[in-house]
Amino acid sequence: MKFNKKKVLTVSGIVLGVIAVLLVIVYFSLSLILKSSVQTFGSMVMGVPVTVDSIALEPFKGALRINNLVVGNPEGYSSPHAFKLGKFEVVIVPSSLFSGDKMVIDKLAIEGVELNMETNFLRSNLSEIQDNIDKFSNPGSNAPKDGKQAEDVKKVQAESNPLQINRIDLSDIKVYTILKGREDTRVIPLIAPPVHLRNLGTEPEGITSSEVMSKVMASLLLSAGKAIGDGALSAGQVLGDGATSLSDGAGDLGKAAAGLLKGLTGGGDEEKKK
Repeated sequence: MKFNKKKVLTVSGIVLGVIAVLLVIVYFSLSLILKSSVQTFGSMVMGVPVTVDSIALEPFKGALRINNLVVGNPEGYSSPHAFKLGKFEVVIVPSSLFSGDKMVIDKLAIEGVELNMETNFLRSNLSEIQDNIDKFSNPGSNAPKDGKQAEDVKKVQAESNPLQINRIDLSDIKVYTILKGREDTRVIPLIAPPVHLRNLGTEPEGITSSEVMSKVMASLLLSAGKAIGDGALSAGQVLGDGATSLSDGAGDLGKAAAGLLKGLTGGGDEEKKK
């Protein structure tokens, strides 16, 4: 049989073209699947709507980028959302993506965190979300009442791969404390200290994604509580004219800090029981 080099090159070009198209489709499909999964899983864990603008995954580089993750409010709160995470930069150890063991994340950096903390001096929207995450992470002690929801929780936890995260850094954290009075509503803007977490899930069994969310949320609440407790006067002046209410509302600010701490320690529930 005569070898036709021209035909072989033509066929090879077609095959390579098809492969390139398939890779593009797979790339965008993965991003869409990831976006849908993050929104569905996040909403399930936090008990409030979670949306994401965009997700980009480069598995062979071990890079993941998420833009504008927005977490809604529980019922009864008026701000447009509980918090927003601006930009995620995730560095994954590529080999761990294709292994059956835990996924290893070398670094998770979140830049641009906006917290809208509404409080009634006993509970806050953020502490309620923290409670939802804790209930999801510990279904044995706080099992959901709905049977289907309980089954969904067990299924997600069984299918989720354990994680190891070497470092988490959250920076540029702004806290807007929303205080509702009888006649008006005050918004007090503050800057909270950055959050740094290290060596999560280094044990052989790793750590679940919901447990990571719980630790991050607890750390954000503590950071917000520190900003409120300290008053953060100079930070508030930098953030805008809304900070002028700080001097007039110092007493309310202290009560908000106390309410936040009660929410973290369960004091709000104890208060309700009395």
